[in-house]
Amino acid sequence: RYKYTGKPVRWLGRAKAGGVWVDVVGPEQNFTEFKAALQLANRTGPASEMDIAGFVGMIKNVAAELKYQADLPNEATALQRAGQLDQFCSEVDVLIGVNVISTDGGSFPVTKIRALVEADGMSLEPDGAFHMRDENVADLFSLVNQEPRPFVSAETKQMSTTGVTFLLDVPRTANGSTAFDRMAAAARRLSGALQARVVDDNRVPLTDTELKRIRAQLEEIYARMAREGIMAGTPDAMRLFSE
Repeated sequence: RYKYTGKPVRWLGRAKAGGVWVDVVGPEQNFTEFKAALQLANRTGPASEMDIAGFVGMIKNVAAELKYQADLPNEATALQRAGQLDQFCSEVDVLIGVNVISTDGGSFPVTKIRALVEADGMSLEPDGAFHMRDENVADLFSLVNQEPRPFVSAETKQMSTTGVTFLLDVPRTANGSTAFDRMAAAARRLSGALQARVVDDNRVPLTDTELKRIRAQLEEIYARMAREGIMAGTPDAMRLFSE
């Protein structure tokens, strides 16, 4: 009934003091207490002063209608925390790319790429990328076309490309160091089968030494996230590092 168009909001309720907080999902639920949570940052930036003021105003209106007492947050403190979270995001929000490109500027048939990566366990999904997922269907890494055209299942037989890129979304991937090792190995296998090169974004060959350096940086990012109490790939991280 009360509209709020800022950052995502989550409503929780509990039936009695000291009870378990659960998500409010429908009118059939009965609660004696409610809690509303405003997401203070995501990949679009921090919550603004207007976002926070609008959220607090909505809580006041809901409390007044329900005749409940509202324990309202300090808006200045919330704004400061939003800025801190956004700064944290900027420090650890990294997308690691490993490229497989032609050695002579020629192109590869996408049917061959598809057969190779599917044999490796990847699947083509509606977003136009191949994805490697774990046993819980969580995304480990993906493979995208370096050319503007996405991979489309019905069109792969007619497609060719001069290069592809393996991508690992660091803060959204649990056990990211292991996922990175698997991604690097997959890139090596694909490049070997295609007689191609594994390179960085500047088309410099990715040696074992360079891959170890990237892995060490990855470990530093995960340690930084752990110190903040936000573990990569958890629901908290997935919300924080969302659009």
